[in-house]
Formats: sequence, C-alpha cells, structure tokens
Amino acid sequence: MSRWIEKLLYLLGLCLIVPMVSSAQPVIRLYDELTELYPDSVFKEGMKEYTIDAARGTIAGVHILMMGMDPGTVARFRVVQGNKTVAEARWYRMIDVPVEENTGLDSRTEKFSGQINPFVIRRAPFRIFEALDPVRSPMAIDKPTIALRVEIPTSKEAAIKKRTFEIVIDIDRHIEKLHWIINVHNAVIPSLRHSTISYVNWHNLDNICGDHDVKKWSEPFWRMLSKYAKLMVRGRQNTFWLLWNDFFDFDSTGHMTVFHRQRLERYVKVFMDGGLQKIQGCPFAFRENWSTDAMYVIPAQYKIPAASEDGL
Repeated sequence: MSRWIEKLLYLLGLCLIVPMVSSAQPVIRLYDELTELYPDSVFKEGMKEYTIDAARGTIAGVHILMMGMDPGTVARFRVVQGNKTVAEARWYRMIDVPVEENTGLDSRTEKFSGQINPFVIRRAPFRIFEALDPVRSPMAIDKPTIALRVEIPTSKEAAIKKRTFEIVIDIDRHIEKLHWIINVHNAVIPSLRHSTISYVNWHNLDNICGDHDVKKWSEPFWRMLSKYAKLMVRGRQNTFWLLWNDFFDFDSTGHMTVFHRQRLERYVKVFMDGGLQKIQGCPFAFRENWSTDAMYVIPAQYKIPAASEDGL
C-alpha cells in the first residue's frame, strides 16, 4: 500500500474518533431579572444580547444561566466597557431554594383549603434560583447548571445615554461574550431618606445567629446585625421590625418581669445608623390557627387570651 493511502486512512480514522471523545460546550445566556430560572431550565428564552431601561440613582441587573458545565472546571468572568474592566460591577451566584407548596387560591398555601391554584408559575415541589451569594472570579464549577447575577450601579449624576457592556465568561478556555445594553433615562430614583413608601422584610435574629455562628447579643452578633442593616438599605428597605420576646423577660404566668432597655436602644440604633428610618410595630397578639378566631397575647407559649383581663 502506498504511503499516501496509508496517510489518508489515518486521517479518516481521526475524523471518526475525535467527535466521539470531544465534550459538548457549555451554553451561556442572559435573562431578565424577573424570569424564573430553575436548575432544570432550558435555553428557549435566553439571549446573547439584552437591553434594559434604567432610571438614575438605582442598580441595573441581569441574570446569567450557564448549562452543560463540567463540575471540577473553573469559571472566570468580568464586565468590560471599551477596553476596560468595569470595577463597580458586582457578581453573585444564585442559590436554588426549595418551593415545597404552591400558594393557595384563598390562603397562604394550597394545603389549607385543598383547592388547586391554576395561576402558579410551576407545580410544587420544585427548586428555583433565588438567594444571592456574593462571588468573585475565578469561581469553581460544582454543578452542571449555574446561575449568576451581575449588577452595575447607575448614579444620580449619570449621563442620559445608552451604555454598552460586554460580559466575558471563560470556562476553561471556552469564552462566551454576551452584550448587555443599559438605556439610562432622565428619571431619578429619590434617596431612601425621601422615600414615602414604608418597605419592610421580616428578619429572624435566631436564624442570623445560626447562619453565622454568633451568639445572640454578643459583640460579633451586633457587628453581623449591622451588616444586615446595610444590606437592607442597599435593597431600598427603610423599615425594620422587632419582637417583644427579644427585649422583655416573662415569668411562668406570662407576665413581664424585665425590660432590656439598653438592648432595645442599641438594636434601634444599629438599624438607624445603617440608614433605615422607620419601625414596624411588632405584633401584640396571634391567632392560634386558621380554623378559630381565638387570639392570644404574645409571647405565644403562655396562651393568655387577648380579650381577657390579663391580656388587656
């Protein structure tokens, strides 16, 4: 057999072998912030170029879904404008959380009345990307599907124009370039100090302690609570709440014995110093369940009827 025939057969063999051993490339797309993303999402709605409108004095954001990832690889990412990396861009990994029950038609979840709600985004149980975990490049890939969020602040003095950014993601030398366009408009979001709408998210001090391994009322606890307050303000929250159990002690009959005034004053100061301005009054009473109108004074464990002499 001549040498050129041997060479041809060798090359044909390579053509047959290479596709069998090569791995599929990851698929990376942009999504609107309000688009529901799931660990089993498909890319029918994703875009490689996405345009949003933004007022000045706010934060522009976009979500990125990456599918077909190989766990054990590394992702590098950055936002570029012109030839410069955008230093103020902030990155988050979106954590998928469980949705165990669907919202009910006439109650908080379907289980209370047993009626099926046809207007839910998906039938429970399922998981959805929602919680945010700050990340920096590079980031280890540990799952086949990963969702990211990137934010860029728009100052009150920003020029009214179209800003074009390039989101560059490198997955072990597979480079994807996505185009993000922000149309900055004349409208200006008022500062939190001038906000006329009271906005609150309820927080749980015991959960904060457990999540960050700090002891309640210790100095590390107060430092962590201050971080929470600043993060609330970044999300334009201007109202916080408190619970009676945290600032009063009760005897075995449910009557107050100690008022922790200094603790309460420090608690309020932490949130005020963080930028919040209003307090949501905490509940005085609770309803035992959905099938009765019996109301009891808080704290719950003493079961003091709200309308009784002791309750009043």
